[in-house]
Amino acid sequence: MPRDHSNRPDSESYSFEAITPINLSRAAESSTSTSAGHTSSLSKLVVFALLITLLIAGIGVFFYLPEAVVQQQADAARNAAQNFKDNVQTTEKPAATSPPVTVDSAPRVPANELAALQLAQQQQARDQAQEVLETLLKQQATLEKAGVKLWAADRFAEAVLEVTRGDELFVNKDYVAAREAFSRAVPILNELVARIEPELAAAIEKGQASLNEKDAASANRHFERALTIDPDSSAAARGLERAGNLDQLLALLSAGKAHEDQDELQAAQESYQKAVKLDGESEEARQALNAVNSEISSRSFNRFMSEGFAALEKADYASARKSFSGAGRIHPQSAEVSEALAQVDSQQKLQTISMHREQADALNAQEQWRQAADAYNAALDIDPNLVFAREGKAYSLERLAITQQLAGYLQSPGRLSAQNVHDQASAYLESLKPLSDKGPKLSAQMSELARQLQIAATPVLVRIVSDNQTRVAVHQVGQFDVFLKKDLQLRPGTYTAVGSRTGYRDVRKVFDVAPDKGPISVIVKCEEPI
Repeated sequence: MPRDHSNRPDSESYSFEAITPINLSRAAESSTSTSAGHTSSLSKLVVFALLITLLIAGIGVFFYLPEAVVQQQADAARNAAQNFKDNVQTTEKPAATSPPVTVDSAPRVPANELAALQLAQQQQARDQAQEVLETLLKQQATLEKAGVKLWAADRFAEAVLEVTRGDELFVNKDYVAAREAFSRAVPILNELVARIEPELAAAIEKGQASLNEKDAASANRHFERALTIDPDSSAAARGLERAGNLDQLLALLSAGKAHEDQDELQAAQESYQKAVKLDGESEEARQALNAVNSEISSRSFNRFMSEGFAALEKADYASARKSFSGAGRIHPQSAEVSEALAQVDSQQKLQTISMHREQADALNAQEQWRQAADAYNAALDIDPNLVFAREGKAYSLERLAITQQLAGYLQSPGRLSAQNVHDQASAYLESLKPLSDKGPKLSAQMSELARQLQIAATPVLVRIVSDNQTRVAVHQVGQFDVFLKKDLQLRPGTYTAVGSRTGYRDVRKVFDVAPDKGPISVIVKCEEPI
C-alpha cells in the first residue's frame, strides 16, 4: 500500500467526484468573438457559474500559496470575475447580425488568471486524492486485521494495485490521475469491508456444521478462521473450545450408550452428566441425558405406584400414602397419583367408619349405651349422612335414658312406698314391657323394679306402744287418741311418730319399716315434765 500523503494543512473537505477543468483555449477564442456580438445564445446561468468558479479559485489560492503569490492571484481572480461580469452584461444585448455562439465558447482569460485557476485546480485535486487515500488506508488496516488475504486475496490485490498506481501518480504530482486511481480502489475495499461480517458468520456456521458431523479437524479450521477475522468473537472461541473437547465428548457418549445397553442406568446417567458438563451446547449429550433421566424417573414412578397399591391392599394406609406421595414428587401433575391418593383417603375413611360401627354395635350388645352413642358420633364426624350412625345413636340414647330412669327408682326404693311414686313407677314399668331386644341388664333392672314395687305394696305389722296418756300421731298415716298399744299395717318405708301430753315435752320417733321384717314395735311416751 502507498505512503500516507497527509503533510498538508487542514482545510475544508472535498467530495470524491472528479472535477473537469475549463477548456481555456476555447475560452480565449470566445473572448474575440464576443466583441463581434456572437454571444447571443450564452445563458446567464453559465456565465454566473464561471464567475463563482473564479471566485472559489481565488479564495483557494489565497489559502494555499505563499502570501505574495496569493495576493497576486486573488487580484487576478477579481479581475477575471469583473471581466465575466462585463461579458455577461454585454451578452444580454447581442447584435441582430451576430452569428450564434457555440456551447464551448467562453470569455478570454488573461494569462495570470489562467495560472491561478490551474494552480487552484491542482491543489484541489491533490487534497481530494489525499482524502480518498486516508480512507483507503483505514479500510486497508481493517481488512488486514480481519485476515482478508485468507478469504479474498485476489480481490484485495486488485485494490492494492490501484492504490499503488495512485501512489506513484501522487508522488509524480499527477493528482487528478492519482485521485482517479484511488477512487477505483474505493468500491473494491468497500465491498470487502462489507464482507467481513458475512465471512465471520459463514466460518462459524461451517464450524458448527463440522461439530454436528463430529469432524474435529474441520471444526478447528473453521473456528480458527473465524477468530482470524474477529479475535474477539465469543462464538468462535467457544466453538474452538468445543472442537478441542469433541473426542472426549464422543467417548463419554459412547460409554453412556454402553451402560444403557447393559441396563445400567445410573452409570449411563453419570456418563451423560459428564458429557453435558464438558459441552453444554451438545444437543446429542443433552438429549441422551434427558432420555436416561426420563427412564430412571419412569421406573422410580412405577415402583412407587406398585408399592403403594400393595400397601393399600393390605390396608396399610400410612405406607400406601407414603409410596404414592413419592411417585407424586417425580410427576407432580400426575392424575394417576391423585386418583391413588384419593383411593387411600376413601378406603381409610371407610375402614374408620366400619371400625366405629363395629365398636358401637359391640357396645350396644353390652348395653353400654353412652359409649355406643359416642362411637356413632365418631362415625358421624367423618360423614354426617351415615344413616346407620344416626339411627344407632338415637337407639343408644333411648336405652340410656331408660336405664337411667330405672336406676333412679331403684336407688331409693323407699320412695316407692309413697302412693304417687309407686303409681308412676308402676306405669313406667308397664310402658317398657313392649320393648324388644331387652338386654340382660335392662331386663334385670325391670325385674328388680317390679319386685321393689311389690315389696312397697305389701304392708308390715307395726305395733306402737304408749302409756294411755300420750296422744300419738304417725306422719302419712294419721293421729290417734291415747292408748296403750296399737297395731298398724304400714308399707315399707321410713315413718315418723310424734307424741304429745299436756305438761310434758313432746317426743319424736323415726322408724323404718323394712319389708319381710315385721312385726315392728315402736314406743311413744311423753315422760319428761315441762
